[in-house]
Amino acid sequence: SIVIMESWLQGTPVIVHAQCSVTRDHVVRSGGGIYFANRREFVEGVKTIRSSSALRSALGAAGRRYVQEEYSWPAVIDRFAKAVQLFGLLAPPAEQTPAGFLSASPGS
Repeated sequence: SIVIMESWLQGTPVIVHAQCSVTRDHVVRSGGGIYFANRREFVEGVKTIRSSSALRSALGAAGRRYVQEEYSWPAVIDRFAKAVQLFGLLAPPAEQTPAGFLSASPGS
């Protein structure tokens, strides 16, 4: 699925097999491509995408937006921090820094 993400970052739509649940889910969630279940659907999908530059652009843009929103470093780190907090391994971020916390200058 990394190749799919790389394609979307370049604005290229993808075609994935319907029986691959991971890639099909990414396509459905992103709107960045199509999936096929058999040879006929694959051929029709390729013809459809090749025949419409507007469709190619729209699918590619949707895929790019999906990767940027879901897999940028800030998004990944945020999900990771939430997972760590969920398992009680990290306290939630404080609203304010406690008085005197790190207020002393080095060497004092």
